[in-house]
Amino acid sequence: MKFKRASMAYPIILLFTSITWAQMADDIINRYVKATGRKDGLKGVNTILMKRSAYNPDTGITNYHTSYLKRPNMIRLERSTSTGEKTILAYDGKEAWRGSLDPATGSITKVRDIPPESPLFNILFKGTSFDNNFDSKFIDYSKKGSSAEFLGKEMVDGKEMYHIKIVWEDGGVVEYHFDVSTGLIWKHWEKDERGRTHSSLYLDYRKAGDILIPYSRINKGPLRDNPEGIIKEEVLEVKMNVPFNDSIFKKPVLKEKKMEPKEAKK
Repeated sequence: MKFKRASMAYPIILLFTSITWAQMADDIINRYVKATGRKDGLKGVNTILMKRSAYNPDTGITNYHTSYLKRPNMIRLERSTSTGEKTILAYDGKEAWRGSLDPATGSITKVRDIPPESPLFNILFKGTSFDNNFDSKFIDYSKKGSSAEFLGKEMVDGKEMYHIKIVWEDGGVVEYHFDVSTGLIWKHWEKDERGRTHSSLYLDYRKAGDILIPYSRINKGPLRDNPEGIIKEEVLEVKMNVPFNDSIFKKPVLKEKKMEPKEAKK
């Protein structure tokens, strides 16, 4: 009889423990949202302009990125290389496209569509949307269909960290270290479809308007020429409520080049 009672109590203990761990994860995430000011800090902010640098130690090349974000979900990303080449990726809420900018004339060339089902669309636009980048997808995450699990405390580089695993509403699984002393995200990592690990280290949190963001980030993961590549990003400038015309997000219609008539045969 005692054994039967003990066996009946075991699943109850497991259920109680899982609820406790879920509540712990929820508390840690809510503390992060509060610490960064994401819930209320962007009320009344409708556009954001951000400039960043991205340095690759393997090549010694620094690229420069400018992001234009406008509510509800318009995005334009511009990347300039040290050689003067500029690439544009944009989404107007309905249609995504990419193009090149001719540095000599300032005109856009080689425009191509980015299909919504493509991995590039998910990486570029779902990850850098206004909601994910600034409003924070952590706000009311469980109501959106995501779940979080507390995996314990760990010492990392002499700092005490909370270890959280989140299964996002789109099925993506990402693990995080939250700094116990500040409540801020210190690191996140995830695996891609080929099982390769990508991670980001978040440093130098500072105010941008009324929210707190990391001005420095170190990204590690496979690059074209290095399976364990590193990209060091620095935020150079953040401006809010800068007026953007919706036309900068829309796919341009390129004029067709007129073919010169062939010289008549003599």
